[in-house]
Amino acid sequence: MSGDGIGDPDGALRRIRHGDRTKPFAPPEGASHLDEIEAHVKRHFGACDTVWHEMISDLVHLDVLVVEPTEERPYYTLVTSGMSDLPMRVPDGSTDPRRVELVMRAMPPVPFDNESMRDEAVYWPVRHLKQLARMPHALDTWLAVGQTVSTDPPEPVAPGIDFCAFGCLELLDPAARRLRAQDGTEIAFLQVVPLYREELDWKLAEKRPGALDVLFTAEILRCAMAERPRLGEPGPAAWADVGSPRGRRIVLAIAVGLGVLGVLDAAASYADLGKLRISRCGLTVMLAWYLTQGSAWARWIVVALQTIGVVAGIVLFVQKGWQPTWLQLQLAVASPVWLASAVLLAFAPSVRAWFAAHRPPSKR
Repeated sequence: MSGDGIGDPDGALRRIRHGDRTKPFAPPEGASHLDEIEAHVKRHFGACDTVWHEMISDLVHLDVLVVEPTEERPYYTLVTSGMSDLPMRVPDGSTDPRRVELVMRAMPPVPFDNESMRDEAVYWPVRHLKQLARMPHALDTWLAVGQTVSTDPPEPVAPGIDFCAFGCLELLDPAARRLRAQDGTEIAFLQVVPLYREELDWKLAEKRPGALDVLFTAEILRCAMAERPRLGEPGPAAWADVGSPRGRRIVLAIAVGLGVLGVLDAAASYADLGKLRISRCGLTVMLAWYLTQGSAWARWIVVALQTIGVVAGIVLFVQKGWQPTWLQLQLAVASPVWLASAVLLAFAPSVRAWFAAHRPPSKR
């Protein structure tokens, strides 16, 4: 295997090959923190109903904790337990964690079970997750944020699967990145993301910390799934909807609300002024449409216009007081809707994830 990363004190490319192992098979060592890791997983990823226990262990006893998919997290979350039983061989002077567990999101073609995992097309994420977790102990090396790991030369991770490497990233949720056990042991959780050859080549050419973070800004983009779009490909229109269904529902509701308020504004203008504000209504409908397509510029224009509308409405009411006109009534109805919509578009985590996943990787 080969790897590169910010953990290399010289900033040069490290290469680790499968044949480099000289350690013989050895029984597991170190203290297990399975119960505390399981509690950490439950707290940050969801209930862990299944643990795949290792029957025969080499160097460390590696279990895999499994969090089942949900509507909001439509992928499996796989977390190792046992990699951190022993410290990794981190170079002197490096700030990289010495004890680590790995996290992988996976969307297999069929659900994981004893029968389906006989098929390598289903089992490969689990196989490689365990191989990566054991690798630092077998080869006296370490894994850290920013590193990539592949065969040399890179080869497909499984038959019919185009991924050829893995990248180590920080988890998107900062609170899930570290665990301090009761005995004082600090365990870091790194996310493992499968990479296509184009993505691996791009990362190696960049040679800067955080390069992979630019590509993988949403959980759905970090999934081990055969149909994930490649670097620069927008993918299917429903790509972001799979990753953040709640975000999709919120955006659609805001877009519908924008359209309705645009029509009401036109009707109120005609009732009070005898003229239709077609251009303003058309702009509102256009922005609503682009919003549903995941347009970043439409998102922030809508946030800005809604904020301006709320402020203008407040100033108008303060200066002139309440006037029984259709435009005043429409503004009174629209202002709280605009305020709520602007806050959701700007700050709601599910909405931010939906927009992040909706962009093609080359534009992140």
